[in-house]
Amino acid sequence: MVSGTGEKYGVHFLNFNFIETEIYVNRSLSESIRKAKRYLVFTSAKAVEGYLKNYDQTAMYSVQKNIFCLGGETLKAAEMICNASVKATAKDAASLADEIIKCNITDAVSFICGKSRREELPEMLKKNNISVEEIEIYQTCAAGKNIKENYAAVMFFSPSGAESFFQSNILKTDITCFCIGETTASSVNLHTYNQIIVAEEPTQQSMLNSIITHYSLQEKIIK
Repeated sequence: MVSGTGEKYGVHFLNFNFIETEIYVNRSLSESIRKAKRYLVFTSAKAVEGYLKNYDQTAMYSVQKNIFCLGGETLKAAEMICNASVKATAKDAASLADEIIKCNITDAVSFICGKSRREELPEMLKKNNISVEEIEIYQTCAAGKNIKENYAAVMFFSPSGAESFFQSNILKTDITCFCIGETTASSVNLHTYNQIIVAEEPTQQSMLNSIITHYSLQEKIIK
């Protein structure tokens, strides 16, 4: 959500949630996290939130964790994990897999993810002989709605949000799609031939900068 930060630039936002998220919290997950590998992988802030909710801070974690994660909100969330340090970040899941491969690690990694996680990252790691333990910690459900207001562009912040949007909406050919990363752009590309612009960094501010640059502050934008 951009929370109206574009108003001072003459950009108007309407915010709609197209997904609902349920984070799992239970003893089994807490045990899985306690036994997680020393290399942790996160591709969403929700995964980090789920990790922290199941993380027993009273337990002794003797091995410091090394984190690979996306930048932006995911990085901000990951920096809250105690006894851990961020080893590398990237703009999207495929690039993050490249960063992990470059590190030449010999251990397995624990991929903290949602039930509907995409295939790029685990497949790339497995092809490079890096074992992946997946810990599913949340699920997303579509909460689609038909948008009747006029708008010049749509901002997409996740692949699941894109999938939900296109279940209920068909874009006019002149509507531009702004995406927070390449993974989200790939999902959007499955549903439309419209112009897709990917933010330089996976952050809200970078998304806003992309919009300002593209429209020169003249268009109304809807999320």
